[in-house]
Amino acid sequence: MGKSNGFPESIIYNLRKRLTLKKQTPKSIATMSNQKRVPFTFFGPAVRRTTNLFKGSNIKIAFRTTNTIQKQCSKNPHNQQNPSGI
Repeated sequence: MGKSNGFPESIIYNLRKRLTLKKQTPKSIATMSNQKRVPFTFFGPAVRRTTNLFKGSNIKIAFRTTNTIQKQCSKNPHNQQNPSGI
């Protein structure tokens, strides 16, 4: 497909080599088990700068939102003050 789109063979070869090496070298299980995951509620750029401090450590940062599906579904959509209908 790359040849038919005009890409040089050297680029195609290098991409194929990089992809096969990526498949052959999975992360070790010991490295993955030592990492701790911590959720942060994302409120803006200040939280992003704070979490960048943990890049060199074995702590993985996961961002979460306060606007979840559960909160959206649990809201009472009916107006009790002015009900429509009869």
